[in-house]
Amino acid sequence: MVHISPSHHALELIDQLDSELKDLAADMRSRSGSIRIDALWEIPLRSAPLVDSKAPIEISAPEREEAELLVIEILTSLWMRIGQSMRETIRAPGAIGLLPQWIDTIARTNLLRSQIYEVIKPLSQQQRVNIWRRHNGISALQTMRITPILRDPVAIRFYWDATPSIKRVKAWDLAGKLEQQLIDIHGHVPRTEELPEDSVDRKTAFSVEMLRILDSHEAVAIYREGKPHVRVRVHDGDDSPYIAQASVPYVYNHQCPSVRITPLVSYEPHASERPRSSRARIEAEPYVESLYIHRYLPCYRAWTAKDEQQNKPERHTRKKA
Repeated sequence: MVHISPSHHALELIDQLDSELKDLAADMRSRSGSIRIDALWEIPLRSAPLVDSKAPIEISAPEREEAELLVIEILTSLWMRIGQSMRETIRAPGAIGLLPQWIDTIARTNLLRSQIYEVIKPLSQQQRVNIWRRHNGISALQTMRITPILRDPVAIRFYWDATPSIKRVKAWDLAGKLEQQLIDIHGHVPRTEELPEDSVDRKTAFSVEMLRILDSHEAVAIYREGKPHVRVRVHDGDDSPYIAQASVPYVYNHQCPSVRITPLVSYEPHASERPRSSRARIEAEPYVESLYIHRYLPCYRAWTAKDEQQNKPERHTRKKA
């Protein structure tokens, strides 16, 4: 099939995914008694656009009928609830047994989600915005997130993680990526004073100007405070246990033997356990606050051959299922 454009292809894939998931939801509702709920917790939507890492998070474990509806929604809905922000998703980690045909449909729609991700990834920011605006009320994040499928689950441990992240990048490489974003939108790299006050593009242009001031071989750090999110340690069959994020339930055949589950509890903030070895190398005050960019202390600023090796592209692939 020949597609008019990548954007048109993405729109077709989104419509196909939504249709298949609505069919799955209808079938699951008609046979909801076949849903085996081994664990399920609902995480409330935020009442603010940003995560407050110092605030506790009270989770809830819904009762049977409510839990079935939540399972169906979390596994099949691409659409936002009333009051949901575009920057957040409906979250309900858990461990769920399903009929084999439902697992097959989820595996097929996971491939569709991955296709949408790959088609949209190279597009400009404005092109991506236009795609999602064509589907009023849809969540881009929910559309592209994968439902993890287990073959032979043995044990699943749920827990909260709020570890901060530090990414070391070359200042001028980062400036080049930001410049390309501006070129995609404006056709050139505008100066800060050409752009509206408090606009995202103005902040991007300012960041470019600040980064270009630095030496071309200086490294900078993108440092973000840890935001609480749910993680899992999964032991599936004979494979080695692995750790991953969990915003949706892990699913498996409903005839699987009993799974050993360490339950999730409500989140209680505590003092940050940031790794001092890396945090202590960067300046306390951000160099560009809007992008969380910090300069390193003078003795750690030089970009080295080791940095080049560790920052090779495509070292990680997106998990498909």
